Amino acid sequence: LLGEKLLPSAILPLLSTSLFQVELEIKAATTPLEELEEKIERFRVIKEEISQERRDSEFLFKGEIDSLIKIVNMDMERFQTQKIPKIYARLLETFQENKHRGSLELSKLLDQAMKEILVREFDQMVIQENEKVNAEYSRIARRFADKVNDIIDRLMVLAAELFEISLERFQVEETITEESSLWYKLEDRPKLLDLEGAGKFISYSILPSAVVHKMIKAELQKKLPEKVDMNCGRVRSDFVDRITKSAIELRWGMEQKMNQTVAFVEEAVQKAMNLREKSQEEVEATLKELGKKKALLEGIKEQLKSLLEEAAA
Repeated sequence: LLGEKLLPSAILPLLSTSLFQVELEIKAATTPLEELEEKIERFRVIKEEISQERRDSEFLFKGEIDSLIKIVNMDMERFQTQKIPKIYARLLETFQENKHRGSLELSKLLDQAMKEILVREFDQMVIQENEKVNAEYSRIARRFADKVNDIIDRLMVLAAELFEISLERFQVEETITEESSLWYKLEDRPKLLDLEGAGKFISYSILPSAVVHKMIKAELQKKLPEKVDMNCGRVRSDFVDRITKSAIELRWGMEQKMNQTVAFVEEAVQKAMNLREKSQEEVEATLKELGKKKALLEGIKEQLKSLLEEAAA
C-alpha cells in the first residue's frame, strides 16, 4: 500500500517534465526562426545567471558542512576532556576495592573494567552525537535542497514564460545517508612476541605489592587517554565520513537535477531546429505525433493525480 502511494508522486515530476519538453518542442517548431533564435540566446543568458546562483548555494552549503564537522571535532575534544578524569576516578575506586587481589588478577580486572566503562560511555555518546548530527545535517541539507529546487523551478518558469508554454511542477524529497561504519577498538593489537607482557608478568611476580600497585596506576594513566583518544578518532572519522558522503551525494544529485533541467530545454529546442530542415510533410507528421504524445502524457498525469487524491482522502 505504501508503495502504491509513493509511486504516483515519484512519477508525476517526470511526467510533468516530459510534457513540458513536448510542448516546448511543438512551440519551438512553430515559432518564426528569427524570434526563436532570440529566445534561445535569452535562455542562454538565463542559464548562466541561474547556474551562478547554484554555485553560490553550493559554496554556502560547503561552509555549513565544514562548520558541522568542526562541531563534531569540538564535541570529541570535550568528551575527552570531561570523561578521562571521571573514568580514571572510577577505575581508581575499582583499584581500591580490589587491591587485596594478586597483582596480575588486579591488572586484568582493571583492564576489563576500563573496557566495560569505555563501551558504555562511547555507546551513550555516539547515540547523542548521532541525534545531534542528523538533526543539524538534515537542517543544512534541507535548506540547500530547497534553495536549489527553487532555482531549478525558477529556471523552468522563466523558460516557460520565454517560450510561452504552460508549466506544472512537483517537488521530490531529498534524503541523507543513515549508514554507519563505526566500530570501537578496545583491545590492544596482539604481538608476535609480547616481550612487554612477559616483562610485566615477571615484574608483577617478583616486585613488592606497593611498587606493582604504583606501576598499575601509571599504566592506567597512560593507557586510558590513549584508548579514549583512539576511539574518539574512530567516532570522529565515522561522522565526518558520513557527513561528507551525504553532502557529496546531495550536491552531485542537485547538480545533475539542474543539468537535466537545462538539457530538457536545450534538447527540445534542438529537435525543433532540426525539424526545420525537413520537408513540410515531415514537419506536419512530426507535429501530429508530438500532439498525440502530449495528449497521452496529459491523460496519464491526470490519472496519477486522481490516484494521489484518492489515497489522501
